Parts: sequence; structure tokens; C-alpha cells
Amino acid sequence: MRKHIISAIIKRDLKETLRNPQTLIILGITIGINVFMSITIAKPLWVMTFAMSLVMVGFTLTSFIITEEKDKKTLEALLISPATYSEILFGKLFLTLVLTILVSFGLIFSLHHSEISTLHTLLSVPIGALIICMFGMVMGLVCPTQAALSGFGTVLMLILFMPELLAFTNNLIGYFARALPTHHVIQISSLGREGLSSIVLKHYGMLFLSLFATTLWVISFVKTSAKQEGSSWKFQKGNITYSGLLIFVLIISSILFIPYKGKIIKEGSTSKYLNSEYSISIPIDENKFSFKEYRIQDNFVTNFMLASSEDDILYLSIKKNFKNRTREEDLEKTLEKLKKKDALNLKAREIMLENGLQVAKVEYQSKDGEELFYLFNSKKFLYRFGISSSKDSSNLELLKELLNEKINSIEVLD
Repeated sequence: MRKHIISAIIKRDLKETLRNPQTLIILGITIGINVFMSITIAKPLWVMTFAMSLVMVGFTLTSFIITEEKDKKTLEALLISPATYSEILFGKLFLTLVLTILVSFGLIFSLHHSEISTLHTLLSVPIGALIICMFGMVMGLVCPTQAALSGFGTVLMLILFMPELLAFTNNLIGYFARALPTHHVIQISSLGREGLSSIVLKHYGMLFLSLFATTLWVISFVKTSAKQEGSSWKFQKGNITYSGLLIFVLIISSILFIPYKGKIIKEGSTSKYLNSEYSISIPIDENKFSFKEYRIQDNFVTNFMLASSEDDILYLSIKKNFKNRTREEDLEKTLEKLKKKDALNLKAREIMLENGLQVAKVEYQSKDGEELFYLFNSKKFLYRFGISSSKDSSNLELLKELLNEKINSIEVLD
């Protein structure tokens, strides 16, 4: 690639971008929402910060710049110039890629430095940002006008952004979320805290495979764009072929990372919920409870819902014990958070259970009513087992009774 051509493209884009109010609007919204939430409400979910900074800046800004050039007829001149396709691709992506990386790093490290691996965030975010920027480039090439981009681009932006936030609500959304490159960046940054494990390597492998497939896909669209006549887009064989390849890679990604599920097993006349991945089992009556599992950020949650009222649940929340916290340290951190939330009548005490398990029992009053849970841990995991009920529920005392019964029968397997 010739440096003088790439440099000319970048310099021109820099001037146009800095003069355009759309750039400031996109950056302002992305930074403003995260900062506003951290100051006035609470720290935003780090999943939201990752997804928003990568998609809203990388995808939206890139697609807007490309479509604007089409409106001004300057992109057509660039595509028929002596510049090669790789030079055009690199030059057009450089500015938005740098902006995306800078905004992402700024928000992630200022708001969530304690929740992620610094090294793996530094390695994975630029790769994910490049893929998302390339998605934006294709959207900009395909949309004939900025008006069309406002419609189709907004829909695609939400498709890239929202699934990771909503994956825990629906299995289908979970499949879609795992297909996206943002999922791998988020998982690498979070799971990387325990080192370069096999699952982190799998996410890296899938991220690089997505980058390879996306690069071929984008190059095919840049080539086609140079041959287009008029504003309407006509798909060619290469576009369809590489679109199929990219979809195939995304499907593999979704299937490869299906989360481990617990199961109900029978032991004589009793049944219990067993989750070997998280080293725990709990006696559960199948006739009284149904259960639902989901992952939110770095927590794996199982809700055991009463058959008579699905709003009344026993919940089990598990997360990796990355910092080798003791139960006392976990209790101290938990109490600090509850005090910030203005928990009333907060009580905590250590208990030795009948099964020999040492736990911390926490009780308090919240705006939703009475709260109760137990904290305990193993070398690998931190556990929270508690109750959640609908306001003014008639099942509150029943839930307490069931919780105290189950906590004395719980087994930690490691």
C-alpha cells in the first residue's frame, strides 16, 4: 500500500469529520449517557459501555461518513482513482477506528477498570472495533442516501447493540448475541482476569475468524461499489458468496459458545438441581418449582420459580472468584454496595449450617420489601442464594422457609 495515498485519504476525512456536527453528536451521546449514568444513577453495566462505545461510534460514524461521501459524489471519484481497494479500505477506516478505540478505552478504563482484564481489553477492543467499523462501511456503501441510512442503519445499529444487553431475557436473543463480535470482546475482557484459559483462547480464535470473514466481505462490497451505476445497489456474485461465508462464521460462533446448563437429576425418591460447571447441587421438588438460567455480565443466575406464582423465586447467583476473595471479604463488599443503595435495617451474621457449610446471612428492607440471602464461597466461585418476591406477596414466609430448608441441604462440590 502507498503511504502518500492513504495519508491523503485520512487527512481529507479528518477535515470533513471535524467540521461535521454529526460527529460531535454521536460522540457526545455515547460519552454523555455513560458519564451521566455513573454520576446520577449508578455505574452503568460494563456490557452496555462496551457495546455502546463499539457500535454507536464505530458503526454509526463509519456508515455516516461513507454515505455522506456518496451524497456529495466524492466517493465515486475515489473509487475510480488510482488508489487500490486495500488503500481505500484502510484510509476510510483509519479515522473512525482510532476514534472508536479511544472512546472505548476512555470509557471502559475510567468506569470499569476493576471489572475487566487490562491486557485482554487492550488486545481485543481494537479487533472488535475494526470489525464493527467494517460493518458500518458496508452499510454506508449499500444505503443510497443519508435518509435511507437513518432508517436501515438505525435498525442494524440496534441489532448489533441490544442483543448483548438482552441476552438473559430470551434464548433466541442469546443465540444472536453470541454470534456478534462484541460478545467475544466482552467475554475476553471479563474472563481474561483468570489468565489465558482455553475459553479465552476460543473467543480469540472466533474473533480473528470473524475479522477474516468480515474483511473479505467488505472488500467484495468495495469492489462492487466501484462498478455501480446510479444510486441503487445491485448485488453481485462476490457479495452473496462472502455474505454467506460471514453468516456461516456467525452461526458457528453462536453454537460454539452455548452456555453450560444445569439439570434436574433423580436420586431415589428425591430430585436435585445439579450444575457441575459451577460445582453446586440443590434439592429441588420438580412439582413445586420450574427453573430458568441466564447470564448477566459475569454472573450466572438460576431462578427457581414457584409453580403457583412465577414472580416468587429462590435465586442462585454465581460468579468466578477471580481475586480469591474470602467469604468475609465478599460480605464486606456486599454490605458496602447495599449501604450505598440505602438499605434499611441491614443485618448480617455468620452461621455454621447443619451441613457444615459456613455462610453469611444478610437481611434488610428495600423499597420492594424484605430481602434475604446467604453468601458462601469456594476456591473457584462466589455464591449468593436468596429470595425474590413480588411486592405484598402472600408467599414471602413460604419462600423464607424454603430458603432455610434448601441452604441446609446445599452441596458445594469442589
